[in-house]
Amino acid sequence: GYWGNTNTPPGQKFGPCFTDKEPGLRTLKVGFTKLVIDLAEQLEVQNISILSGYCPDGVSPNRAWKWMRNAIFQALIYAETRKVNLNIEFEPDILVRTSDDTLRLLRDIPSLNFGINFDIGHSLVAGENVVEQIHRLSDKINGADIEDIGLGPDGKMQHIHLIESKPVNGLLKVFYGNKRTGAIEHKAPPLKTRIVNNGNARDASFFTARFRGAGSVG
Repeated sequence: GYWGNTNTPPGQKFGPCFTDKEPGLRTLKVGFTKLVIDLAEQLEVQNISILSGYCPDGVSPNRAWKWMRNAIFQALIYAETRKVNLNIEFEPDILVRTSDDTLRLLRDIPSLNFGINFDIGHSLVAGENVVEQIHRLSDKINGADIEDIGLGPDGKMQHIHLIESKPVNGLLKVFYGNKRTGAIEHKAPPLKTRIVNNGNARDASFFTARFRGAGSVG
């Protein structure tokens, strides 16, 4: 990325970010996002996934939230003129880390072009009931990342992505839970893998998700 593997600002692991302490870096992030919006428009892609970034060292979460909100708002104004959606993806350990944080941000920046890229693995690591959260957020979910999560030595879920063919924790429950309730409406592209549960393989293509756009740029 922009920083490579070194010299990131204190508290950040990648960047530039919407949460950076330096205004110039936040402006740079907005500029990069606008370039991706231009690319999405050219490719006729409707959805772009974005992350908040980390809370910088020595900065209160509320202050970093204000910086992030204002920066995303600037990018969103540009996205609206291009008929492209910006979709926030929450992730443990960064500023927007849970479904609750995501809803708070969506309320802070009300827009038809501001939605969610829902990462199943991130929701699992956050300790959420994934099926319940998908139902709760379904009106704003424009895309999803699908992966299962590994267990650490202590038996707790850690942010370790597993290949889809070896789910051990929450992925099958999400698939079956949403199929059973019927809340998910439109078929997503089938996964090119098979899910194995207790030795029984099953095609994963039955999983459907409520994607309103034809594609996404992450």
